[in-house]
Amino acid sequence: MFFRDADQDHFFRMNPDGTGLMQISDHPVDCIVPHGGMLYYIDRDENAVMRANLDGGNPVLMVRGDVASIDRINVADDYVYFSRWNFKRLKDSGLYRMRKGTLALEPLLAGWDDFNWPYLSIAGGKIYCVNLVPFVIGQIPVSYYRVNLNGTCFQLLWEASS
Repeated sequence: MFFRDADQDHFFRMNPDGTGLMQISDHPVDCIVPHGGMLYYIDRDENAVMRANLDGGNPVLMVRGDVASIDRINVADDYVYFSRWNFKRLKDSGLYRMRKGTLALEPLLAGWDDFNWPYLSIAGGKIYCVNLVPFVIGQIPVSYYRVNLNGTCFQLLWEASS
């Protein structure tokens, strides 16, 4: 099992029976995703998507958020999917994917200045994402979408009534 503590956002692993507790990082992390014998996570100090061994060793920078905030990641097949939100350059906000083992970034839904994708999950070969724009702290989601893993067939599933 992999988890982070609520106080410091440090990253831990533990056996399902509660033994073998081990701290993997000493800095804030988010969105820990074990997949294919590797860990994928967001390093909050670096604002970056990272990949590491299951013990946290050999961390590799996959992509840095620069001025954009990397919000969520998920992994499916050969790709790492992530969303980012850029208050200064909204055209850089969107949903992206990167083939594991490369640094080639592929925009799936990018350049939409009225969308913020802070949550995404993957199930049944589809990406499910939440839009929070117009963005207001504490606001509930305004819409839910589904899209194929390659970015095609973008479909509105639900929208809040105004």
